[in-house]
Amino acid sequence: MKRIRTSGNTVYRRVLSTLVMIGLGGPAFGDTERPLPMPPVVVVKVSAMSITQREALERRIDEIANRAANAKPFIYEDSLPIHIKSSFDPVNESLIMNTDERLGPSAGSPDVEDMQSAVRQAISPFIEGIPSFWGVDWRYGGKDIYFWFPQDRVRVPAASTPRQQAGSH
Repeated sequence: MKRIRTSGNTVYRRVLSTLVMIGLGGPAFGDTERPLPMPPVVVVKVSAMSITQREALERRIDEIANRAANAKPFIYEDSLPIHIKSSFDPVNESLIMNTDERLGPSAGSPDVEDMQSAVRQAISPFIEGIPSFWGVDWRYGGKDIYFWFPQDRVRVPAASTPRQQAGSH
């Protein structure tokens, strides 16, 4: 058997071309329409993921969410790009999607809901297989929708104490 000598540069190019072919090399310069590879199957709860696993998944979700949010003009009176940063909440087993504060006053509008729906659909392959996953929680400049619309917050009546219940007979 004849041994073939290859330079380090040749090996590097072969490895890089293989990674690009299987979708792990990242998008090429100017390549915005290349389909993204399918995510790995997630079989652990958010709270059981390592910090490294969560951060890697958050980075991938950020890339896809921002691409989906800016694929078309969802908010016609606002032509600025939409920025989304995701972070998993391991305590609540959810994904927090923090977007631009300027969208807060429009939260709940059909335009913003259409954008959120497109983002959820785009990221669903990454989150739908996570056991005990609660869902996606949207924030606008770090503030939830009730900051922008406090009148919509559902008030839960305080639980009455046994003493109050005894006196109400």
